[in-house]
Amino acid sequence: MVSHNNDGIFYEIAIDSAKEGSEVWDLNPYFKARVGDSNAALGVRWYNQGLLATFDGKQTPIISGNVGAYSIDAKTKELIMAPDAAVVNYTGTPNDMLPGGRAKYVFPEQMFPKEGAFKGFIGYVDESDGKRRVSGVTVWFKVLPGVAQMGRACDFYINDLDAALVNAKEKMRQAGIDFKAATDSALQDLRTKYQQEAQANQDASETTRTGLLKLADSVGAIQAQIDAGNVVTLIQHNADIKRTSEMIENKLAQMSLVPEAFANADAIKEAYPNGKTGIMVAVDTGHKWIWDNGQWNDCGVYQSSSALLKINTKLFTPDTVPNGYKDLNTFPMNEIVFFSGDAKSILTNLPNDFPDDYVNMSVMTYGFKQAEIDNGTSQTIIVADGERSRMYFRALSRNSKGVQSGGWINDGQDDLKRAVKSDKGLYTEDKLPDELKDFNTYPMNSNISYSGNVVGVIKNAPQDLVAGRYYNMGIFTLSFANSSVVDNGTVQYLSLEWDSNTGVSSATYARAFGRNANGIVAPAWQKLSDNYESGSLSLFSKIGVIGDSFASGCIAADGNGNDRYQISWPQIMGRNCGAQVTNFTHGGANTGLWTTEDYGLSKLNSTDTQDLYICALGINDAAQIAQGKEELGTIADVGSTTSTSFYRYYGDILNAIQAKAPHACVVLTTLTYSPMTMSNLDAMNAAIKALAARFKIPCIDIEHDDFFTSSFYANAIQAEAAHSHPTAPLYAGMAKRIQTLIENDMVVHKNYYDQFPWGHPSLDAPRISTEG
Repeated sequence: MVSHNNDGIFYEIAIDSAKEGSEVWDLNPYFKARVGDSNAALGVRWYNQGLLATFDGKQTPIISGNVGAYSIDAKTKELIMAPDAAVVNYTGTPNDMLPGGRAKYVFPEQMFPKEGAFKGFIGYVDESDGKRRVSGVTVWFKVLPGVAQMGRACDFYINDLDAALVNAKEKMRQAGIDFKAATDSALQDLRTKYQQEAQANQDASETTRTGLLKLADSVGAIQAQIDAGNVVTLIQHNADIKRTSEMIENKLAQMSLVPEAFANADAIKEAYPNGKTGIMVAVDTGHKWIWDNGQWNDCGVYQSSSALLKINTKLFTPDTVPNGYKDLNTFPMNEIVFFSGDAKSILTNLPNDFPDDYVNMSVMTYGFKQAEIDNGTSQTIIVADGERSRMYFRALSRNSKGVQSGGWINDGQDDLKRAVKSDKGLYTEDKLPDELKDFNTYPMNSNISYSGNVVGVIKNAPQDLVAGRYYNMGIFTLSFANSSVVDNGTVQYLSLEWDSNTGVSSATYARAFGRNANGIVAPAWQKLSDNYESGSLSLFSKIGVIGDSFASGCIAADGNGNDRYQISWPQIMGRNCGAQVTNFTHGGANTGLWTTEDYGLSKLNSTDTQDLYICALGINDAAQIAQGKEELGTIADVGSTTSTSFYRYYGDILNAIQAKAPHACVVLTTLTYSPMTMSNLDAMNAAIKALAARFKIPCIDIEHDDFFTSSFYANAIQAEAAHSHPTAPLYAGMAKRIQTLIENDMVVHKNYYDQFPWGHPSLDAPRISTEG
């Protein structure tokens, strides 16, 4: 049964493009609109003959139908729209098509010009298949009466008025009535009534005169206020607006659209202590800084500093190339793809002069966007066969027509000297030339092999390399720029191997360079992968998890959201790693309830101290905030005793944990996509990351993780029930993946976990030096 608020759960309508079942589907239990409503949203999950649809950014939602009066045919029970029902259409954007077959349909104000009903269809246009239109069954819902806004929909009301006049004239003509004569007669009647009213008003003029004198006194008092400067006149108001506009235009004219790059925020403040108009980018965080109100302000992410962290490598042969890798214009971002075999017969959009007889090639697609090829993307092809090699470069962009290529540039040589700088073979420590003793000055488009010590020998190496350790190293310096030294867009990939007590260990790093007026900006190395010194949750004997129904084992099959701790991912994770796990969790919990209910703060304070606390709240907060029942707030709400925001209550929880267990490790997790978080996922995750930074604790990003964005995860969320929850097997998968992500974080933030159990874990803690 659907309740008035669906028990606080977002409605999500499942529609199959096969159009099985009812010819017309009544959406009234789930969705209604009111005249003048703006941006009313409806969530839909698309299927095709029972299979979940997938979207790749080339689909656009569409809405088409009629709005107006309606009737029900007594015999067929069919909903019949009135002849004067308005025709309405709307086309969304590809951003409205979401993972897991989900789509968000936004009904703008002009979709609801009059009360009655909407009858039509919702669907989408699939441009990946020649602009194929996909639609579901016909749907209808009521449009309730309300006060319509005369804005973008004003054309509709004008058309209605014109139609009414034409219809009136036609009816009078058919009845034999002269329109002009009838109009003149009506005007004469109005004139007579007016004269009668005027006479009556004249009789009351003495009474009115007394009132007008009082009004004159009031007007005089108001004028005195204006003269005294206590009231702003329209002329003064317009002059103020003009001065403000001119000031804004002058400021915009001074601003540069090309940002300047600096190593970090301190470098920006040192270079321009008194400010500068424009955008400054701190390369270490990827944040943009703007001078405003006499100080430098952090304005959030300009371009993600972790874009390189999702680089994948794949190897294909002609018989194993999937469809997503047959067109270079649609290759996934930040991947290195290797082909062995005749790639020319399989791939499209290769260089025109691509040789026929090369059998091995690699394609690197890299840029700062994660989802798809966009402005600023670069592609590099290296082909090799025996003693020959060739390198191609191109820059890609995107406009309304799709991906655009500037054309491939060929290095023009069929030998290894161009692509591989180290044509003398392997360098050793005693034969390393000066130009290779600083990673910041390595030659462009070179591949260098080296064996020996790195720390103390080569400058600007990754900070976590160990002094005195003997490394085998390969470094690839790549750029599209026509320069002999590193420049904007230069990328370096560093691969290291060494002997350890457990066998051969390895790690891979990457970084992208920038350049400003002061020279090269070299960011810190980002570790892409490793298979050594992996962390383990077995370090922690007792683990506590703070969460909601997704951490309590609730399954949709119950129909009532019961906690099933034995199948919850925290308990499964505990069985995997051998730790004793305590659930501080409950179905329906949000941050505010957690601080007051028995399963939350009171249980935390009465339970033994844990070694590790994993905080995974926010799903129910997201739903409450979207419905206007809760406030997101700001980081300034942390520590407040009067705010009722998400920031305040989550801050209270983290303060309580650190007070209870000052030597324990604490980890936050972001949210992933669900019907409950679909409308404000970005804002919620930004808040969670800000809280992690405020408390100097790690944050595990599951929003962009391969497992939590997979079809396996999306298909195992039972969205058709009143309570959308994972299945039991999915909880097992979540346990395994969350354990892996935290164990990986124990390497990434080694300095934090090094403080356990004797210190006070903090991301600001100094790194402990180790010898290997």
